[in-house]
Amino acid sequence: MAVFVTRIIANLAKDFSADWAEPHDSPACGLREHGETRLKLFHLTSADAARSILRSGFKDGTESYMTDQQHTGVWFSDIPDPQHGPGVLLEVDFALTEQELTQYEWVEEGSHIREFLIPAAVVNSKAVARIAGHASG
Repeated sequence: MAVFVTRIIANLAKDFSADWAEPHDSPACGLREHGETRLKLFHLTSADAARSILRSGFKDGTESYMTDQQHTGVWFSDIPDPQHGPGVLLEVDFALTEQELTQYEWVEEGSHIREFLIPAAVVNSKAVARIAGHASG
C-alpha cells in the first residue's frame, strides 16, 4: 500500500507546476501555537479545491453521510487512503491534542483508518495545510 500511495503522490507532484510541487503552508489555516501537540491528518480533494483551500482555507460540507441526520465539516483521515480515489492529498498539521480531536472522530467498526469530520472554522484556526510531498509509512 505504501508504494501505491507513493506513486499517487509522485504523479500529483507532476500534475502541478514547479511552484505547486513543493509543500506550501496555507496562511488561511492559521499558525500553530507554541507548545501544543501537533497531529497530522490527511484530506483528499481535487486540484482546483486544493488551490482554493491553500488560498482561502477549508469550507464546510453538509451531507447525511449514510445517516438520518445532516452533518457538517471537513473530512480527514489519519493515513492517506488510496481507496478514496485520485486527487490531491493535503497533509494537515493540527495544533490540537488527540483528545481534542476525538470529539470529531467517526468510528467505523473494523476500519483500519481513523476518520474525522472537523468544522472548517476549527481547521482554519488550528491547522496548517500543505500539499503532501511524500508518503508517510
